[in-house]
Amino acid sequence: MCRPLNYLSLHWYKKSSAESISRTRIFSDNIKYDVSRYGRVLRIRNPTRRDSSVYQCEAVFGRPGAQTSSSDVAEAFLTVHGLYFLSLIIRLFH
Repeated sequence: MCRPLNYLSLHWYKKSSAESISRTRIFSDNIKYDVSRYGRVLRIRNPTRRDSSVYQCEAVFGRPGAQTSSSDVAEAFLTVHGLYFLSLIIRLFH
């Protein structure tokens, strides 16, 4: 079934631990985090060990104002061992 992409929204989250259900939504701040225009890419600038965590991308499909919507979540664990790169880019939904 084909669905229009204008009803698709992508949201990025950082979890406090792999077992935790609590999560914090990530927004572009042009300092630490940069989320691409359509939300498909999360860039973490100058990652440190404190950035090691589980990151989630949630895809939500629903018409504006609709009470029901479908969603799917992909997650990845990021481990930073040192300052080996200037930025980290996480891509989902190629």
